[in-house]
Amino acid sequence: MFTKGYSRLAILCFCVMLAGCATSRSEIKLHSPTIVAPATTATSTGRVVVIGKITDERVFEQAPNDPSTPSLGFGGTDKASDDVKARAVGRKRNTYGMALGDVLLQPGQTVEGAIRENLTAAFQQAGYQVKGEGDAGSSPIMVDVHIKQFWAWFTPGFWVVTLSDNIATDLVFNGIEAPVVVSTHVEDKHAAATEDDWMQIVDKGLDAYRAEVLHRMQGSDGAHIATIAANAPLASPSVKPASMPASDVNQATVLSHQSVAEAATVPGPVAPASSQTSPVRTVSAIEVAAQKPTPVTETKPEEATPSAPPITAATGPASVTVASQNESAATAAIAPMAQSVATQLGCGAIQANGATTFVASCGTYSVLIDCDGSQCRPMHTLNVKHDE
Repeated sequence: MFTKGYSRLAILCFCVMLAGCATSRSEIKLHSPTIVAPATTATSTGRVVVIGKITDERVFEQAPNDPSTPSLGFGGTDKASDDVKARAVGRKRNTYGMALGDVLLQPGQTVEGAIRENLTAAFQQAGYQVKGEGDAGSSPIMVDVHIKQFWAWFTPGFWVVTLSDNIATDLVFNGIEAPVVVSTHVEDKHAAATEDDWMQIVDKGLDAYRAEVLHRMQGSDGAHIATIAANAPLASPSVKPASMPASDVNQATVLSHQSVAEAATVPGPVAPASSQTSPVRTVSAIEVAAQKPTPVTETKPEEATPSAPPITAATGPASVTVASQNESAATAAIAPMAQSVATQLGCGAIQANGATTFVASCGTYSVLIDCDGSQCRPMHTLNVKHDE
């Protein structure tokens, strides 16, 4: 009898204590992330990242059915100030799951600031330098951030309660059309939901977020993103690159960085025409510029068949004709620059795709390189059809 009464009293006191805490508005202070030195020397080491605009795009609802949806007490979302929304990270509930008080970051901390701080730590651990735009130099990796989720919530249970946390952002890199989506979920079991417990679950969510950014920015995928972004024109990352000309659209399908791995293998450069079927020897522009050890045998003018006109860049299959009298001097001059960009991307030999554009095969995808006379830069990843 005494034991049973004591247990009931303990449970009642616990419920009252939890309900009383849940009706209040708590403020927690997040820990600053530890800057960890890169574990390995990656190809991205030394490149500069500029974290641009960070936008909190979370949607607060007045009385959502799902506790993972942001909401606020004390008058609801409609009466909450912008400062409260910027610092809100969770909603407390009683033992029956009824939403009550709020969980905010302490004054001076915001959700946008927490994401910036943790992104900085993740990029640095991945081997990048994070600088301001004024100190970034000529070829920084520009990234804007859109916060889609950043919320912790409470799920009641019979003996324990579950605290969960979701974080999701879109990282929009300059020159990359599709955003890099980073999304994490963590949860913990607790006897009760104290302010320390709320702080721990949000910190744990940020730990997972940093680890996911680190994973995405290392290895071949990270190197591909970094190379394209570093060589893209310095415009706002939120602005999508200009559309490809109609003639290029007929030859290639633009792919996002996330679908590159799924693209079909791109065939190698078009083989030169046989000397038995054509009097003209065709080679790629870089094959001429690099002067490979094996010399290219060119057909002498007197051996050419008059009835077979030479293939030019305008009519040939994305190649430059050595014997053509109409070969553009400008195209030949910029070919080495275009090849240099292709080499930096880890791609192979380039092929001319017009007067100032080239295509370089990169294994499972190709890259369109555009030159303006003084410099060349990668513009799009391509999925070239087999017969092109």
